[in-house]
Amino acid sequence: MRRISILLPLTLLSLAINAQTKRVVEEEFTGTHCGWCVRGIAGIEASKQKYGDRLIIIAVHGSVYDATPMSELSEKAGYEEILSSIRGFPACKLDRQTDTLDPYYGRASSGYHITEEIDAQLSKTPPADLTATASWKDADCTEIEVKTNVNFYQSGGDYRLAYVLTADSLKDKSSSWYQLNFYYDMDNDPDVRNDPNLAPYTKESKYIKNMSYNHVPIDGKGVNKGLEGSLPETITAGSSYEHRVSMRVRTDILPNIRKEYLHAIVLLLNKQTNQIDNAIEVDVPPPHTASITTAQNSLPTVTAYYSVDGRRLTHPQQGLNILRLSDGSTRKVMITE
Repeated sequence: MRRISILLPLTLLSLAINAQTKRVVEEEFTGTHCGWCVRGIAGIEASKQKYGDRLIIIAVHGSVYDATPMSELSEKAGYEEILSSIRGFPACKLDRQTDTLDPYYGRASSGYHITEEIDAQLSKTPPADLTATASWKDADCTEIEVKTNVNFYQSGGDYRLAYVLTADSLKDKSSSWYQLNFYYDMDNDPDVRNDPNLAPYTKESKYIKNMSYNHVPIDGKGVNKGLEGSLPETITAGSSYEHRVSMRVRTDILPNIRKEYLHAIVLLLNKQTNQIDNAIEVDVPPPHTASITTAQNSLPTVTAYYSVDGRRLTHPQQGLNILRLSDGSTRKVMITE
């Protein structure tokens, strides 16, 4: 029998989720052997500090000049096709808009202007909000279950969910991890010297040997086109849908992944525009600890399951289910596995 975890009752969702919270996804394209990519690193770290949880960053590593463990992980996570469309590094896309931007300059040729583009995306109203939880599935802490709840504010549209597992604090002493740095001898350039985000790199060597890499994708599900069947074909305003997937910690590719620095990201993909309309990022709990949840202690329980045509079920079935909760509210839940 499948078990359904209820995170929030439908009647409380519109009040508890900070109605229609928009989050922007920045997919940054980088490489350790790209000397200008330290500008991208400076950009994503400055932007993350400025926007906090409203900005979700995925630092996708490409095999510039040579493949690295992080570029292999990015491709295994599902970014191979997207990487093939990027013509130069550093680069980024915000919510998979058509235009490719510089992760620091934005549309400008100098200066920290990517914030103008992030602000423009944050001003948009999303069609739905998301909550999510992440928990370890096995005693060895090699597999993670991510559960997502999507609450739609409008009817219609064609949407799918995609998932990305990212890791922070990745580092290694081997030369393939050295970050090439073209800013090492630019302290005579006033634009660089007076920039608080770029100036520190003029004090580094040409190859930064102690670089710690953050936001690196290590696994993914439906990254390019979304997972088919993750959301119903017909979306109804006010409805809430639940979905779950399992993700792997790819220590077979990179043994030194630090499991206490993992994040699960859920993307709401618009199939009509091929853009990301909203997203959420949650921390994966450290190994051998209780799972992180968005719920409080006094949550309603499931009292009955129904099919979409009103038949009472003994247990949830594959497809769309209607759940009646102990507080009298109902939830629509999509079961795909």
